[in-house]
Amino acid sequence: LGPGMLESAYKQALIHELKTLVNTMRADVTGTTKLLSKKVNDGMDINTINLKLNSFLDNIRQVVDKFRLFHGLFIDPLITERARQGLRWADESISLTIEKALLHLFISIQGKEKDSQILNHILDIIMLEVEYRKQKSYPSVIDIPNKISLENKQYRDSMLKKWAQVEMYMNIKRSPAQKRAGHVIAGIAAAVAMGFAIIATFFAQRLFASYSVPWALLIVASYIFKDRIKEILKGMFVSIMPKFVADRVVHLIDPANGRKVGFSHGVVHYPEQNTVSRRILLLRNHNSDPLLLSLPPENVLHYRKSTVLNCRKFICSHTRLESITEIIRLKLHKWLSLMDDPIETHYLVNNGKPQKYKGKRVYYIQLIASISQGKKNRNEKLFYYKLALNQKGIMRIEHVKSESY
Repeated sequence: LGPGMLESAYKQALIHELKTLVNTMRADVTGTTKLLSKKVNDGMDINTINLKLNSFLDNIRQVVDKFRLFHGLFIDPLITERARQGLRWADESISLTIEKALLHLFISIQGKEKDSQILNHILDIIMLEVEYRKQKSYPSVIDIPNKISLENKQYRDSMLKKWAQVEMYMNIKRSPAQKRAGHVIAGIAAAVAMGFAIIATFFAQRLFASYSVPWALLIVASYIFKDRIKEILKGMFVSIMPKFVADRVVHLIDPANGRKVGFSHGVVHYPEQNTVSRRILLLRNHNSDPLLLSLPPENVLHYRKSTVLNCRKFICSHTRLESITEIIRLKLHKWLSLMDDPIETHYLVNNGKPQKYKGKRVYYIQLIASISQGKKNRNEKLFYYKLALNQKGIMRIEHVKSESY
């Protein structure tokens, strides 16, 4: 690497570390406050809780104080303005995280925590963070609480969170393989269809006089069959080659260095229920009502995603990495629009009198996730969830059962 490239790499690493610190603080502080709140509400021994609360609050102050000592180092002229801006954003995000998490902790334990010193300690840290952001003139400060200012603060917190979390996401780049495979398939289908049309034309020339009515009818019929053959063959090729003609193919780019570290492709299709894996069917019918088994087959949507990572390339920039998270989003708005009114009226007899009750109408989606390794599906794990939905969206998610093979 030349001096300029080496300097650029150091700057990129500095921003990476700042974002990693923000993500770590957000996860640790939020997770710990939720756990402490749960322990207080579950009735854990008050002395043990107080000890843990004091230790947690002291750790927050120590970490924040040590981090803010770095501000002086960033005055160095060799530090770029982009790095200084990153430090300010990281500082503001950490402050907002602490304020938000401690406020939730204070509200959740206020009625059960007997030690007023601890409650005052929590409030002191919250107020210190608010005053600190005022001194730094950060945009997330609210002078007079109102609807607009609260919205702006929430938006600012959300933007800072996205700025930091983008470092944890691999960038994606659309692969041209999907279009190329589609062009090849379309070309093969067109070649076969055109071959049929040419052969039909040869027969027409031999059997009938040129430009006669029978000759013209045969030519027209051959072109009709040519178009149909082309479309049928395209559909057949796509259905029998899902691994080569994926609905979405992307390259995975490591944000730390911009190098390609893998690729992934996904395919969606609607198989018949009797073609679904036996393991999945057994899990789906786990403790099912016998009535379910006598109903017509269910509609099945199968989404398969394969991800290949070059671990040697990837681990070079992420030696502290412990795991990778895959996020799959399901858009249900079209299904939700077809559902009936979420509130349904029921009439029941209570104490000898009919009474009207309002109940929720829900629909269930059976979701089974399969995670496996390699082409032979080694170390397969199945997770069965039941999604309860109504017209307003997902009401709850129930974990039914998991299996390992």
